[in-house]
Amino acid sequence: CDFYLGSDSGIYNVANSFEKKISFVNFPSMSLLSRYHSDKNLPCSIKLIKNRKDKKLLTFEEMLRNKFDNLLDYEELYRSGYELISNTDQEIMELAMEILGDYQIDEMEKKYLTDKFSSIFNRYNPNTSNTQSVPRIGISFLKKYKYLLD
Repeated sequence: CDFYLGSDSGIYNVANSFEKKISFVNFPSMSLLSRYHSDKNLPCSIKLIKNRKDKKLLTFEEMLRNKFDNLLDYEELYRSGYELISNTDQEIMELAMEILGDYQIDEMEKKYLTDKFSSIFNRYNPNTSNTQSVPRIGISFLKKYKYLLD
């Protein structure tokens, strides 16, 4: 294969051991993606978090500020009134198109989305280093959820 596109379950280690590029979908945490997979050089997509009471998605900043981004106990998250939202088939397809170079976006918009996301992420993760960097979230994903950057 040219690259792996899928979850962070154990099977991705096969592609990793053959030094293939990795792109995760439905990754549960921006911070963990940054911390443990910063060497993967393809864009990824994450699960979003929805408030079950008002049915609104949390912004990227709300996820990071409230440390929901690192909460991997999904039952605790649910008891707190929130739920994880998986990527849609369309989002996964657009991420694959982006990796293959078939997703077109204006360079100015791409820069804006990337810079805005980086700014939010760095605000709540000020100690990024060579082993941890801003996670590379797909531009197609950031464009769809542009309103979560505000």
